[in-house]
Amino acid sequence: MDNTFYGDVLITEDLTVQGEFDIAGGIEIAGSLTVDGCLITDCVQEATANSFALKNSAGSSVLTIGSTDLLSLTTGQMSTGGTDIAIGSSATAGSGNSVALGASAIASASASISIGQNSYSRGSNCVSIGISAGPSNAVATGADNICIGSAAGTALSSSSAIKNVLIGTSAGLSVTTGNSNVLIGYLAGNALTGNNQNVFVGDCAGMNATSNNNVCVGLNTDASGASGVAVGPNASVAANAVAIGSNSEASGSGSIAIGLGADTKGTNCIAIGGGTGTKNFTGINNVCVGQASLASISNNSVKDSTCIGAYAGTAISTGANNTCLGSYAGWTTTVEDNVVAIGFEALATADKAVSLGNAANASGDAGVAFGSEATASGTESVAIGYQSTASQAYSVALGFGATTTTNRQVMIGSTSGTTNIISVVPGVTSVQDLGSSSLKFNDLYLNGNLVGFGGITNGTRTDSTATITVTADDYFIQCSYNGAKTLNLPNVVVGQSQQFMILNGNSGALTITATGGATIDDGVSTTKSLSGIRDHVLLISDGNLDWWSV
Repeated sequence: MDNTFYGDVLITEDLTVQGEFDIAGGIEIAGSLTVDGCLITDCVQEATANSFALKNSAGSSVLTIGSTDLLSLTTGQMSTGGTDIAIGSSATAGSGNSVALGASAIASASASISIGQNSYSRGSNCVSIGISAGPSNAVATGADNICIGSAAGTALSSSSAIKNVLIGTSAGLSVTTGNSNVLIGYLAGNALTGNNQNVFVGDCAGMNATSNNNVCVGLNTDASGASGVAVGPNASVAANAVAIGSNSEASGSGSIAIGLGADTKGTNCIAIGGGTGTKNFTGINNVCVGQASLASISNNSVKDSTCIGAYAGTAISTGANNTCLGSYAGWTTTVEDNVVAIGFEALATADKAVSLGNAANASGDAGVAFGSEATASGTESVAIGYQSTASQAYSVALGFGATTTTNRQVMIGSTSGTTNIISVVPGVTSVQDLGSSSLKFNDLYLNGNLVGFGGITNGTRTDSTATITVTADDYFIQCSYNGAKTLNLPNVVVGQSQQFMILNGNSGALTITATGGATIDDGVSTTKSLSGIRDHVLLISDGNLDWWSV
């Protein structure tokens, strides 16, 4: 039904309207007004040119629609001006496209939204939702801030505080001038003030952090310096550090802790795996990867160590500069320094020891065990080969099962045959030497023949003094003193044969004298004379008390 009236209309009873209702003049209704079934009672309605007012019985306006496109609701207040909407007692919206909803809600900048009692959006494109959400300070006109939750972002106080996302009760509670922070969760980023570019997610995440560029994700995560990453309940980090896992801690600068309870407090340290780490000590440059690796450190002297594998280096307490690679590698190492243990259960339990191979064991100082189950227990000993054993000091065992029995011994070959030494040959014929003129072997023991394909060169000595003393290194001695001269032989070594070729190389007699109670030729004389120039003699000891001339 189309209802059209021209001029003023006075209605003294109730009015019910269905369909369109047009009035060209004014209208006053003394009774109630029902529009399409909606009853408006206890009001006086007035309509004048381009306006409509609902009044209560006292004559006060309740709802007014005017020619200025303003809609106002005085009981609780509702107003629109252009594209702004404000609903609530003392709610304020302005500058275009803004919305304020709630008692004393303020959305004073363009495209801003405030929802909740005493919520504030003072910068453009800002959103504040919740009781007292957003900045109460009128100078906090920074743009693009989002504050959701009771008291979230309430301390923002500068136009430079921009692009913050604060979600949760009291999230970013103390942020004043910081920008580009993302704080989500109850009391997230609670201590931040003028800090920038932090990301905290979780109840109390980053609650004590006061620096920039940190990431904290999880309940009670925290960062004590800048540029840290903490992920997992109660994870915490220092500057430039990373902690990932429940209760993980990387409190040394530049350190990394990953895993349940992984813990490292030293600078530039890495702990990866449940229960790994340097615990309460600050030794630097340690790396531990694997369950409980490097887990027993007891002071700050442990540094520059690398332990990779489950329980690798797990018992190290004070040793430094150690390397343990493999499950249980170096698991018995405690106070030793500079050890290397590589392989499953490879052990190195002396300073500077090296163990390489499954269950290899280097327990002598600076010992080397190379091969599965190889053992080097002698000081500076070397065992190379499966089950080889160098148990004597300075000894070398080379080959499957090769075993040394005395100090400074070299044992080559397998013990499974009738002899330890299989074959020792040079790389090229007539090139390599055995010993040198300055570094000589002592005795050569053979159980067979000495076969030569060249000459035998012995030590040669020319001496021009009047008194000559022969040493064990001499063989051919030329006495060139001009005049009478004496040559003293060394003592006979019991059980060994010695020989010397002696030449009188100048005029004057040469007297050869035996020492230490030895005789020459007859068991009586202790001297032998070479009177003429070029006279010579070969003297050979019998390994008892005599020299014999040949």
